[in-house]
Amino acid sequence: MAGLHPFVARFDLPTTDAALAARVRVTVAPMTSLAALDPETAEQVLIRHLGAVYEPAHEDLKLLRTLTAIAKAHALLTYPDGAAYLGGINAQEPPLAPADFFCMTGLAGLGKTALIEAFKRLVCGFPTYEPGAGHPVETLEAIWYLKADSGSRFGDMVRHALGKHIDGFPVNSHSKLERIASRLAFKLGVSIILPDELQFLSRSPTANALLASTMGRIRDIGVPTVGVFNFSMCHRMMKRPQEDRDRFLSHPIIMQPIQRSDPWTAKICKAYHEATGGALFDNLNAQIEQFYDYTLNLRRKGPLLLSIAYRHARQRGVERVCSCDLETAYRSPEYAASRTDLTDIFEQWLHGHQVRPDLWCPFGEPQTLEAAHRVEAQQAARQRVNEKAVVSSMSRAERLAYNEEKKQDSAKACGTKGASPPHRTRRPKMIREDVLRDANRWAQLARGSASP
Repeated sequence: MAGLHPFVARFDLPTTDAALAARVRVTVAPMTSLAALDPETAEQVLIRHLGAVYEPAHEDLKLLRTLTAIAKAHALLTYPDGAAYLGGINAQEPPLAPADFFCMTGLAGLGKTALIEAFKRLVCGFPTYEPGAGHPVETLEAIWYLKADSGSRFGDMVRHALGKHIDGFPVNSHSKLERIASRLAFKLGVSIILPDELQFLSRSPTANALLASTMGRIRDIGVPTVGVFNFSMCHRMMKRPQEDRDRFLSHPIIMQPIQRSDPWTAKICKAYHEATGGALFDNLNAQIEQFYDYTLNLRRKGPLLLSIAYRHARQRGVERVCSCDLETAYRSPEYAASRTDLTDIFEQWLHGHQVRPDLWCPFGEPQTLEAAHRVEAQQAARQRVNEKAVVSSMSRAERLAYNEEKKQDSAKACGTKGASPPHRTRRPKMIREDVLRDANRWAQLARGSASP
């Protein structure tokens, strides 16, 4: 095993989560020139700048260890000794048999591609191996990352991964390319294949034969494959014949949303704040909870929300985002599609039933996670209802005084003299408060204690 150390050592990970997180974390240089830009340009710069930040959550670290274990197991079983390697590269037929296909899925925007990029950084080294017997030294590759673009086919994805290895060789059929890819994967020590954005192979929600055929060819290369799916694609594959479901959906890896109580929320807000040189939040600790409410910790939503909020803050003459700017961004037309998604996700957590198939995991949620999200959703709902109950019990004079005090607190936070936050847009027809309004009664009905 000492001679084959490079095949397996690529996948040795730190034993502690802190050390593993340090290896995959991505920070960016603080941006100190935002104030010199006009609000619209600053918004566009900010969304790209914050999008480059990567702070791993505990769930991410678990999945990174899972991906590494899949690759390491293949390396251990495929290259037990030098004789096995020499026998494989000299064999008449491709030495690898079709391998397992794993389906990694999660909500759109949750950070699946960001996780794959973190895994690529984790095993990005290119060690060398000298097989002997007159063979040249080989530079090993740990992974092949296959990204599908609109109109891509199996040949396009694999040629991009093979690159210089097949330059000058005429490959006229997918079958021949598959055999060449299998032999090269063994020779280079490739231990995991990661096809991403597979939904772009077919735009039709019903024409999935091309999708299944492409995934089958990738699987037949003979290296464990982890396909990155969103929920919509999983629902599409659920409609395929049983043999396709058995090949592609038997090993799901479900990426879970990050809970409200997870310390990741505070960490990512701090990372975003530091990425702007401290020019983003005007009261970081007080706005963390609001950030979660308006993004549900979906990674793609955070930079979008904050960039819109920063533009609104600049347009009203200040350089830092306050709570009213976050609320204005949340209710803005630019955030409307995200707001609809968040409302529907929250309703699913609250009631425990499907609202939209593209937001509902086809494999079912683990009971512990489902219970945790439901408890958090119900707690938020009860807090809202309790506040409404207290206000409803006040006299008219007390309600007026209470509302005026809230307006003044908001105005003070915004740094304005008005009685209400600026740029408040009209509420859309369906917002999260509509879901929360009757939550207390729903909880009572679930317990069987509500009166008819």
